[in-house]
Amino acid sequence: MINITIRVFSINSYTFAAVLKKFLTHKVKRYKYFLIAVLLAVFPNFIQAQTDSIQLEDIVVTGNRIVMPLRTINLSTSVITRKEINKLPGSVPADWLSNVSGIDIRQRGPVGVQTDLSIRGSSFDQSLLLLNGLKLNDPQTGHHNFNLPLMPDAIEQIDVIKTSASRLYGINALAGAINFTTKVPAQNQLYINTYGGNYGLVSVQTGVAYSYKKSATHVAYHHSQSSGYKANTDFSMQTVFLQQTFTLTNQSINIIGGYSDRDFGAHGFYVKNSNEFESIQTAFAGIIHKVNAGKLQWKNQAYFRYNQDHYVFDRMRPTFFQNRHFTHVGGIESHLTYKSNLGETGVGFDFRSEDLRSSNLGAHNRNILGLFLEHKFQFFNEKLTLTPGVYSNTLTNSTHPTFFPGIDFGWVLMDNLKLYSSISKGMRLPTYTDLYYKGTNTTGNAQLVAEAAVSSEVGVKYFHKNGSFSITGFSRNSTNLIDWVRKDTSEKWQAHNLGHVVFNGIESNVSLKLNKFISSIQLGYTFIDVGLKQVENYQSNYALSNLRHQLTAMVLVNWNKNIVHTITYKHIERELLPNYSLVDSKIMYLFKYAGVFAEVSNIFNTSYIEAGFVEMPGRWVKIGANLKLNFK
Repeated sequence: MINITIRVFSINSYTFAAVLKKFLTHKVKRYKYFLIAVLLAVFPNFIQAQTDSIQLEDIVVTGNRIVMPLRTINLSTSVITRKEINKLPGSVPADWLSNVSGIDIRQRGPVGVQTDLSIRGSSFDQSLLLLNGLKLNDPQTGHHNFNLPLMPDAIEQIDVIKTSASRLYGINALAGAINFTTKVPAQNQLYINTYGGNYGLVSVQTGVAYSYKKSATHVAYHHSQSSGYKANTDFSMQTVFLQQTFTLTNQSINIIGGYSDRDFGAHGFYVKNSNEFESIQTAFAGIIHKVNAGKLQWKNQAYFRYNQDHYVFDRMRPTFFQNRHFTHVGGIESHLTYKSNLGETGVGFDFRSEDLRSSNLGAHNRNILGLFLEHKFQFFNEKLTLTPGVYSNTLTNSTHPTFFPGIDFGWVLMDNLKLYSSISKGMRLPTYTDLYYKGTNTTGNAQLVAEAAVSSEVGVKYFHKNGSFSITGFSRNSTNLIDWVRKDTSEKWQAHNLGHVVFNGIESNVSLKLNKFISSIQLGYTFIDVGLKQVENYQSNYALSNLRHQLTAMVLVNWNKNIVHTITYKHIERELLPNYSLVDSKIMYLFKYAGVFAEVSNIFNTSYIEAGFVEMPGRWVKIGANLKLNFK
């Protein structure tokens, strides 16, 4: 398996050593010193840890078939638990994910108004979002993927896979996947969380959880609004969420439903100095049925997603140019896992139908059938694991399926040190916007073909009772990459398939537990180099504005048993946008059944742009409180 991965790097004219050499010779010395400091900090603990016993929290990464504890998974994976979410600055998933190395969160508005996701330099359409394993992606445009119809407080865990997950989840997981796991609170509980801040910001979340015998219910409501930090940046958002679970002797049923409604001024979202406006309504419903029959695990699930988007180019003159888009997406899946003396085998299928009705894009429909098979082999008392698999995909009117094979490898060198590697092929379909959009300065391209990419990585994970360390070299070799391009400013942006684009990089993460006062320090660094192998005289609007350098840091301070203080730092360098650094801070005072907090985002009032032409907010102060009442 190692030889396979090395060959992938050599195809791209890179080996892991070559990527490292390019990083070390890059003219940004401060990153060299950071990497050296990280290695020096970890090395003494590494020597000592060879004889230390390890006791780590058993965190499980949830998938659709083979489920693995975090320490045993052979892919680049990060997990944000509920315990960590409570301490992080920010109030929505986009804020929390921005602290994960290799994840580039690009917002056009605060508090999750609109969020684009990039994983290791990917475009915002190349990653898959899931809710308890149910697919959330919008076929109209990836700009709507983060229109999450769920409560922030309902999220129990966030799993992040930072390499191609097409073998696991099918199309559109070309660069990776993020799965939001929700859970009904274990206790009967009534809660209310509220905060306010600058620019007329008000947010209220309230919910009730109730368990009776073998069933549990969680119902919640969330409303947030702001008058805006500058002209035409106001917003109003509300969400309703429901989760109902039933637990029987050897099976369970999980029902999820959510609805979100958001209206917002979209100043400069897509056109510079524009007065745009959007109103979006999203509904989602899903059911998951699991059967545990000893060595056999069987999961069946179905889901439906509806999204309505009303876009207005000029808020003051709505009839000048406006669009209405309606998408209906439905899917069913079945997953079987069987444990035997030869390991674990996963097999199943999924079917997805995507329907669009639009005043601009027209009426379109496509059906997608997927079949998958994988097997996890274990050797030498589970020290060596090998998981090959394949996903087969067939589209509407296609007689020939497309195959996405993949394999991952893990070798436990000692109890706290693991070598891992993976290689897999992925694909993402053009969105309906890519294909058919007609705008004032953009036009789609109905001749687009699907993107494809081969992703590979090799890395080392080190675990210790006082922290962890990992370093990974990765590559994504893309063909037919879709981007919106133009030759000069007199032309409209048009969607095109670029030739051959290679993303190579290095990612390193360190987590240290120090003492009772400074309870933890986390550091992350990602370097990405992009090579356009088929050079064309085009300006890129999206795909090549990727992350180049990303440095993240987080310090958790316990002033005493009741006061918890979290400070985060991010330094971002992208190809086509100015560099910037951000510092956020959140301090909480915890009571038995309640808590109060004060938060300051962008402490140093930095001026920066993450996406589009939107200058993000400066310093923003928020003060809030939460109350939880348990009852019988």
